[in-house]
Amino acid sequence: MIKNIFKKIYLFIFSISFFGFFPFNVFANGTITPPTGGAGSITNPLNATSFKTLINDIAGWIFMIAIPLATLMFLIGGFMFLVSGGNEQKVTQAKKTMIWAAVGLAICLIGAGFTSIIRQLLGA
Repeated sequence: MIKNIFKKIYLFIFSISFFGFFPFNVFANGTITPPTGGAGSITNPLNATSFKTLINDIAGWIFMIAIPLATLMFLIGGFMFLVSGGNEQKVTQAKKTMIWAAVGLAICLIGAGFTSIIRQLLGA
């Protein structure tokens, strides 16, 4: 019974943070313009003209998703730690959640800097 409550709490926290952190402003002005290439044409949704801009766009989106997700995982780990009631298994699980959130955030930060390091080394 307690696990079901925690699942509902986690789902609630995730849904609130998901809709709170991510801007959903697609077609925010209310107008939808058709593609300019004629009937049946497909336009580039990424607006990337080269491989370098494509990689930068993908890295930017991953970084934008990783920061709120890491924050959410820290909050979940802290909540798990608070409600553990001194149970060693729950405390260990909460610590693991927070450690893996930090590892994931560090990987994303290193990845964001890694692309600029590679560009400087290659002289691009």
